[in-house]
Amino acid sequence: MGHRRKADGGLAKLERRRTPIAFVAIAAVAGTCGTAIELSGAFGSVERGLVSTRFALRPNQPPPSDIVLVTVDRQYVLKHSYVGQVPPRDVLARAVDILKADGAKIIVLDFDLSAGSQPPADLALASAIQQAGNVVYGFADVQASGPHAGDFLMFGSQWGTSLAPRLNLTSGSDLNTEPIADVPFTVAYGTTPPRVWPGLAEAAVARLRGRPVPHASFADGAWVDYYGPPGTVPHVRFPDLLAGRTSAAEFAGKVVLVGVDNPLIDQHSTLESSTNRMAGVEVLANEVGTVLRGFPLRSTSPLQDALWIFLLAALFPLVAWRRGVRPAVAVTSLAAVAYAVFAQLDFDAGHILPLAGPAVGLLGSAGLTIAEHFHRVSGDRQRLRRLFAAIDPLVVGSVLRDGGTREPMIAPTAVIAGYRLDSRLAVGGMGAVYRANQLALNRTVALKLIRPEYAEDDSYRERFVRESIAAASIEHPNVIPIYEAGDAEGILFIAMRYVDGSDLESRLRRDGPLDAESAVAAVCQLAAAVQAAHDKGLVHRDIKPANALLTLDEPPHVYLTDFGVARLGQDLTGTADGKIVGSAGYMAPEQILGGTLTPAADVYALGGLLFAVLTGQAPYTRESSMATMWAHVHADPPRPTDHATGLPPAFDAVVARAMAKDQADRFASAHDFADALRAALRDESVVR
Repeated sequence: MGHRRKADGGLAKLERRRTPIAFVAIAAVAGTCGTAIELSGAFGSVERGLVSTRFALRPNQPPPSDIVLVTVDRQYVLKHSYVGQVPPRDVLARAVDILKADGAKIIVLDFDLSAGSQPPADLALASAIQQAGNVVYGFADVQASGPHAGDFLMFGSQWGTSLAPRLNLTSGSDLNTEPIADVPFTVAYGTTPPRVWPGLAEAAVARLRGRPVPHASFADGAWVDYYGPPGTVPHVRFPDLLAGRTSAAEFAGKVVLVGVDNPLIDQHSTLESSTNRMAGVEVLANEVGTVLRGFPLRSTSPLQDALWIFLLAALFPLVAWRRGVRPAVAVTSLAAVAYAVFAQLDFDAGHILPLAGPAVGLLGSAGLTIAEHFHRVSGDRQRLRRLFAAIDPLVVGSVLRDGGTREPMIAPTAVIAGYRLDSRLAVGGMGAVYRANQLALNRTVALKLIRPEYAEDDSYRERFVRESIAAASIEHPNVIPIYEAGDAEGILFIAMRYVDGSDLESRLRRDGPLDAESAVAAVCQLAAAVQAAHDKGLVHRDIKPANALLTLDEPPHVYLTDFGVARLGQDLTGTADGKIVGSAGYMAPEQILGGTLTPAADVYALGGLLFAVLTGQAPYTRESSMATMWAHVHADPPRPTDHATGLPPAFDAVVARAMAKDQADRFASAHDFADALRAALRDESVVR
């Protein structure tokens, strides 16, 4: 029966080459989304958490030598029943006097002094501040409304928020009363968050240096560079300072911060430690240290962030376009790990690279690429299904199946390129082989149909036609004659002589190893076929028992078959499209390592096949293909006499030379290998 009428007026053409347009679009969309999310701060909390993780991974910095804390702890407050956790103003005045006398360079009072107390106590503190001349105070409250809206509150009065005001301390809260003290001091907003420029840390350093701190600070991409977890900054207890249990050396020439360290109040979760909360005064100390060191920890610029995001977003589509989805998963996984490691190393160097935005870009591009891949593959399979259905619906399952062992039902009317399929003979890595009838000549043939994933590749189709013609040109009694090879509207096929018999692998599995004479006869026939292929410039690349057909005659005639992975001399590399081609049990080391192949690779495989027919097992029997390939590259050639009795010892030498790791040490040709094998059967020492 001839071809059936084509469905829908004609067979659909298979898509054979993937264009990069879709992948460019995917990279652009994913990169844009990742950049937008990063710059908008939508994942701000996630990014801060990732920065916290980097702090945890980074070794602690050396404790500061120019900063010290004086802490009012909870026990001291409870002992003296201080209200609001703040010591009385006259007690603070004593502490300021002691620190000034001990040589403190700057004294920072981290207390809320907005409310007024008893005028004598306020006056005592004001006098101590006046005499010290180096006190910095952070205010937390401002006047909300009225004529003084926006002014800070201190001692119950409103004052302007300039960096270096002079406090006219009055005897009451009325600003019009007679001043009783004129006190210079530095003031700045001290509550975080939110941060208001300038902050208390910047003001303290500005007072220390006598000049303003550049505006490019925490308000412009800089982060607090913590020395370490809580307790890292040196500190002394407030009562020890008052009782004289401290020395001047602990404060001389240093920035001294006085504040509360009470686990019940003024405790903060920080980027350095989200679990161990840090006292507000120690957070302030880390901020001061950051300013003193010139803001060493900064976010990278938005342009740099965008470049990283687009680079990572483009990686998965690029690799998927060139190599496929599975290699893309492996490559981008490694790239993601490498980027994370680089981000940590760059963090140690003072730069905070984004992680959330790049992750969105990379995962987004991966998801879109995989979705596009499955959509395209599904469409290709549907087109291929329609293509086969136009010939015969029952052929669809057998060709699209990945290689199950159950025999599919095929109608005797199924026709491909003038060949009616009768039954399936075998399924292999490259496709399926059927017993078929060539209708024009009414003869039985073996018809091999190439798998769709190979048939859709333009470069493979071109090689297939070229190399099938070369294989068909081999005229030798031990090479299966090829009648025809071609492309039947998208289906690649090879028609060859049908041999009524079985392959050598099935024979060995059923009956065990051959006797020495039968083994030599069979292998020498295969060697003659290999030599004929080499004379035509072809390297078979997949010589194994399964590709040797034995007729039912006695003695059997042996054919070398399956030139499906053979390569012409101008294209002899061990891999195709990045994949190892061949069978792990018989591949030469250079084939495994992806090197340039010569006829010596087939000689190596003939040596392995000889070992198999003499012993009934492959030359290197291991638990996995990887272990087998490792043995081919590194292990000594196996000795047939170690696995079978009664063999001439000369067989060991033949196998050893044929399977030598170095190509130069092997037989010069398949013909020389056959001569040595016949001599070994006669137990002649001709192998050198």
